Amino acid sequence: MEWHLVGGFLGSGKTTLITRAAKHLIEQGLQVGIVTNDQGATLVDSAFAQSLDMPTVEVTGGCFCCNYTDLENQLLNLRDSISPDIIFAESVGSCADLVSTVIKPYQQLSQLEITLNSFSVLTDVRLLRRYLNNQPLPFSDNVVYIFEKQIEEANLMMINKCDLIDKTEADRILHLAKQRFPEKTILLQSAFEDAKVDTWLREIRDSDDLTSLPSIHMDYDKYADGEARLAWLNETIVFTVGESKGHAVIKQFLNDLRHYMKPYPIGHLKVLVANDIQQIKVSLTNNIQDTWKEQIVDLHGYEVHCTINARIEASITDVEHVVEEALKNLKQALPSVTYTRTNQEAFHPQRPVPTHRLT
Repeated sequence: MEWHLVGGFLGSGKTTLITRAAKHLIEQGLQVGIVTNDQGATLVDSAFAQSLDMPTVEVTGGCFCCNYTDLENQLLNLRDSISPDIIFAESVGSCADLVSTVIKPYQQLSQLEITLNSFSVLTDVRLLRRYLNNQPLPFSDNVVYIFEKQIEEANLMMINKCDLIDKTEADRILHLAKQRFPEKTILLQSAFEDAKVDTWLREIRDSDDLTSLPSIHMDYDKYADGEARLAWLNETIVFTVGESKGHAVIKQFLNDLRHYMKPYPIGHLKVLVANDIQQIKVSLTNNIQDTWKEQIVDLHGYEVHCTINARIEASITDVEHVVEEALKNLKQALPSVTYTRTNQEAFHPQRPVPTHRLT
């Protein structure tokens, strides 16, 4: 039994890659479990993975490092409930210093007979391109500090979402990354290219020695400030669509969300749209792309549920105002639509206090 730790910045595509890889493994007859992680609750990623019939457990209320015991408990939960061949554990996108606070404690202290095989760090190819070309990232300095530290501690670095740019440019970014980080294994990745997913799976399953990974220096004051600059917002909105078609309601609402989010740096904005028949996950990241990643297909039915996970560099007041304005605009455009807001949660992350930190 093996497990694989997957890190990377907000919006880097961790969940999509993990679920695609899990699908490949399940097709090979293997049993796969997933551990998701977040500072809050009501997670789009967990619900999405569960909608694909993938056994999924959560570590919520903080990152793996600050909830290390819960991480071990959830690994144990999966082991005892489904006896998986492989477990993927996805850390929250604002988390860094995982070598010292998760990998080394697990290697030195854990009694679980589950082998930690690999540690991958994903980065969005478009965000990395800016970074390697010394262009400003759409975040303040201490948020960028977290992004930099995630890359620094990676031994396997995946330049993800390379399908969103042309191949020549992707190869150029790979070359620049290898020049900047010659000590790392670096691969281009796309969750939507089967060959690349299989390459990643071979790489991580052949890797079984993380004992030589060095700890990084981490300024916890900068780290804490960077996390505190991000507003976390989770909520579920149930739309009663009446005579309107569900997809028209959701398109209007999502486009308004996108419009009102534009002034703020977006870590990620994930939305799970569901009715009685289907669930669709859509996302915006890093203010880089102007359109939603997935198309909203026709949604029939009386009610449509919309679960939002927003991670935005803004105040709580600002991010709550965005949702309120989008709903107000929807009501003006489609007066027959009514809605109910539930599971509302908005906060700034607390200072990270690791359970263990071994160097």
